[in-house]
Amino acid sequence: MYRNKQKGAAAIFVVVFFAILIGIITLSFFRIVNQDQQLSLNNDLSQSAHDSAQAGVEDSMRAIAVYENCRAAAAQGDATAASCVEEFESETGALDKKDCKAIKKISSKIGIDVADDNEVKVQASATEDAELNQAYTCVNIDYHTSDVLASPENGQSVMYELKPSNAEPFDKIKILWDDPSRNKGHNYALEPLSSMRLPRAASDWNKPPILRAQLIYVPNTNISLPNLQNDTWSVFLYPTSGTVGDNNYSPVQARQVPKADLPKDIPCHGIKEDARYSCGVTFTNLTAGTATGRYFLRLGSFYANADVKIQMLKNNGSVVSFDGVQPAVDVTGKANNVFRRIQTRVEPKSEPQIPAGLDFSTSDSLCKIFRVGTELDHSDTDRNSAFCKTE
Repeated sequence: MYRNKQKGAAAIFVVVFFAILIGIITLSFFRIVNQDQQLSLNNDLSQSAHDSAQAGVEDSMRAIAVYENCRAAAAQGDATAASCVEEFESETGALDKKDCKAIKKISSKIGIDVADDNEVKVQASATEDAELNQAYTCVNIDYHTSDVLASPENGQSVMYELKPSNAEPFDKIKILWDDPSRNKGHNYALEPLSSMRLPRAASDWNKPPILRAQLIYVPNTNISLPNLQNDTWSVFLYPTSGTVGDNNYSPVQARQVPKADLPKDIPCHGIKEDARYSCGVTFTNLTAGTATGRYFLRLGSFYANADVKIQMLKNNGSVVSFDGVQPAVDVTGKANNVFRRIQTRVEPKSEPQIPAGLDFSTSDSLCKIFRVGTELDHSDTDRNSAFCKTE
């Protein structure tokens, strides 16, 4: 009889143990499901907040486009456009990054309703907005940036007009490039220019990129091919070893000097003025005035992608701001209690721009065969010609 009681107690113990185990497993399962749901919700809210901020960027670009169009029309004598420009520029803080109310101050120009708490609702329908409470809350627009940032890829070029705010004259152009934090595979044990050997393929190059800088001056009047040729400077900037200094360089007409003078060795160990970049050069002695014409800067990158910063300077070192060449937009978006922030640069296209790639450009080998005659064979056999063999 005693033994039977022992067997019953053991059975009860086993049942209780498995009940507890199943309960723990069930609770753990529900906890995991709840965590997954919360994570999914947080991801959705984060993406929604990002989308809200992106909507703020788009609205900022609309505002900048309206302002640019008004300026262009005002320059042609349109009185209504001149009034539009005056309204934009009289609203202190709308385009000069003074506070978070840039869109609110010019909302009437772009047809946007802004709440009293400076929020702009983002919604496709009232139901969706009520569920996610999407809005962007703070917008800063810096129309007159102190620099221009570019990222030309290997073999590609970018071009910008060096347009100073209020037509303020400048004497120098500073170009900084190669961000070691983004190019961690680069080797900074560089050779001097005299012993540098260029590889045949970009994959064999693990150093800061070579830049080709072309500075073009276009006068407001008397534009001619000889004038453009005389006022165009080109130079290849080679990253090399050496002592870091100001790296000042006075540009010369590329067509009037021997080719041997074109490469310029630029020591790449870090620049005092901006620790982010490893290479830098300053173009000096820019004698042509901005009141009589316009400067354009074209930069091409070779053997690697480049991160470039461009600045205009006076002789005393003070920075001259750009006039709407690449406005900076800073927007904070939200969805419920989740916030996301976007900081980006935009490039207005209010007037025809000069494309940087209208010419033919390649960083690979190029074979050209010219034939003269009355009957020419246009077959593809030339590509296998012995003249085009590289090895």
